[in-house]
Amino acid sequence: MTSARGLTHLEDLIQFARNDVLPLAATASEVQAVGEFWEAIELWNEGREDNIEFNVSIGVYCKEGDPKDFLEHLHVDARVSDSAVELSTLRRTWTKEDGSDHHSEVLAVLTKSKTLSDYGLAKWNELLAEVLRYDSCRVSVSRDHL
Repeated sequence: MTSARGLTHLEDLIQFARNDVLPLAATASEVQAVGEFWEAIELWNEGREDNIEFNVSIGVYCKEGDPKDFLEHLHVDARVSDSAVELSTLRRTWTKEDGSDHHSEVLAVLTKSKTLSDYGLAKWNELLAEVLRYDSCRVSVSRDHL
């Protein structure tokens, strides 16, 4: 069973979907993914995560730089499925001299037996605030059905 502290974090993820991602959604597919994410988080909140029929990830990212010389991307994502809620980041860089590189990091995971790490959650929220400050901030979604 999800702890009371975990439920508060789930409510925060609903706020993330509603206040941060949904206003930036530009396509029907992005809006649908936000809705599926929201529904899945509510099922987790109710202890009915076994009823989730899909994996869905929503997030925001920014891309800065000159496409002819240097590009940097920062993605901040939340994924939910019937087995876990996962908060992660992805950093990508591209330089003319070195090509591309990327680094992904899972910062916090909630399962039926594991609560979200306070440190990981704080780091994820810090990076989320950083991305949302950019005018180039865009929505990122990924959806697949189980």
